[in-house]
Amino acid sequence: MATTFQTNNFLNATPALTNVASSLKTMLTLFVTSGSLRRFYVYEWSMAATDVPNATDCPIVYDISRMTADGTGVAMTPTTFPILETGTVSPPLATSKANYTVEPTITAQSQLDYNAFNQRATMRWVSIQGGELTVPAVAASGLAWRVRSPNYASTIAVKATFNE
Repeated sequence: MATTFQTNNFLNATPALTNVASSLKTMLTLFVTSGSLRRFYVYEWSMAATDVPNATDCPIVYDISRMTADGTGVAMTPTTFPILETGTVSPPLATSKANYTVEPTITAQSQLDYNAFNQRATMRWVSIQGGELTVPAVAASGLAWRVRSPNYASTIAVKATFNE
């Protein structure tokens, strides 16, 4: 049976969005390293602005893309999803990082989702059974949640729940 984990960019990082409207900033990644080759499946994720809204109402544009090489970010260990798991479980093999200062390498034409939400809203996605975002058991393969906004320049929360 698969073990369920979750990760978010608040685990041990400061999730600030300080970019401009023209570039996407990576807020959270979830990926496989060469020492832990196991496929995993993201079945739920959410994203929201978590600070005082900008005085000028504005959108937050997001994208989820596949990555092929890691950049420089704050490393985090995904945690067991407490509602679904009881007893002792093995630690996750997937690796997570947040709040990148050097962006990871994004695979060309690999966008899995691209959309926008208002700074006063929350975006949440839950897959249908069999429709999870799948990450292959290939070193440095993973997913990157990226955001940008023309006005909002404060904290963004991103959370992903996955099975491996």
